Amino acid sequence: MSAIEAIHLSPSALKKLVINPELLPPVPKSITAVMLKLTSKLSTFGLQREINNYSSDRLMAVLPGVAMTELWSLMATGENLLRIIAMLVLISSLFGLATMLLASMNERQTEIAVLRMLGASPVTLLLLILLEAVILVSLAIIMSILVLSLALFSLDTWLAAEFGLFLTSDIFTLELMKLISMIFIATLIVPLLPGIAAYKQALHTQLSSN
Repeated sequence: MSAIEAIHLSPSALKKLVINPELLPPVPKSITAVMLKLTSKLSTFGLQREINNYSSDRLMAVLPGVAMTELWSLMATGENLLRIIAMLVLISSLFGLATMLLASMNERQTEIAVLRMLGASPVTLLLLILLEAVILVSLAIIMSILVLSLALFSLDTWLAAEFGLFLTSDIFTLELMKLISMIFIATLIVPLLPGIAAYKQALHTQLSSN
C-alpha cells in the first residue's frame, strides 16, 4: 500500500524518496479500491449485486474483464474512425496523383510525340508513366515511415512519462505490409487513365519547329 501511495507522489517528493530510501514511505490516507478473487466463479454476479445494493455505504462492484472489454470497444470505435479518415486521405492522394500526372502529360506532349516517332510503343509510354508514379509513391512511403519511426523513437519517453502511453517504434507489422501492398496496387491502377490519355494525345501531336 505504501509503494502504491509513493507512486502517486509529486516528482520532487518521489525523487527525494528514491535518493534516500531510509525515509519512511507515505501512509495511505484512504483506500478507494479493493481487488477480490472469488473461489467460485458462479458467485461473481451475485456478489456484484450484493455490493452494489449495499445500503450502509456507497460501494460499486466492477468486473475488470467486462470494464476492459467496454474500454477496448470504445477504443475500437475511435480506431475505426481513424481508419476511415486515413482511407479518405489515401483516396484524395490518389486523385491528386492522377491529376498531377494528367497535368504533366499536357506539358510533355512534344516529348511523348518524339518518343512515338522514335518507335516507342504504347506499352513503353504506359510503363514510363507507371514507373514515375511508383517512384513518387515509394519516396512518399519511405519518408512517412522514417518520420513516424523518428517521432515514436523521440517521443517514447515523454509519452510514457506524461500520458502513460508505451508505444513501440517497431511499426513493421503484417497490417502495415498489407496496407503498403494495397497502396502499390492502387498506384498501378491510377496512372492507367493518364497513360491512355497521353498515348491518344501523342497520336495527334505534331512537332513544331520549336
